[in-house]
Amino acid sequence: MSKKRSPPKAAAIIAKEMDIPTAVLPGLSHIEIEGDREAVVEGCRSVLEYGEGLIRLNLGKNSVRLMGSDLLINSLNSEKAVITGTILSVEFLGN
Repeated sequence: MSKKRSPPKAAAIIAKEMDIPTAVLPGLSHIEIEGDREAVVEGCRSVLEYGEGLIRLNLGKNSVRLMGSDLLINSLNSEKAVITGTILSVEFLGN
C-alpha cells in the first residue's frame, strides 16, 4: 500500500499561491546557510557520507553535498542537521 503525497512541485505552487513559506510544508527540504561557517539542513533523512572535507545528506529524492574544511555535524536529529566548519560549496544531487 502506498501513501498519496502531493509532489514537491505542486506543494511549492500551493505555498506560493497562499503566500506561505515552502519550509513549512511536509516533504520539502529547507537549507539555511550562515556565511561560510554554518548550514542548517531541514528534511535530512540520513547521512550518506561524512568526512572532514565532505558531508553528503539524504533529502529523500535528492541529496545535498557540502564541501569545505573542518566540517562537522554539530547536531543531528529526525528534523534537521547542523553542519559547522568552513563551507566552500553546496551541491544538490539526485540519489
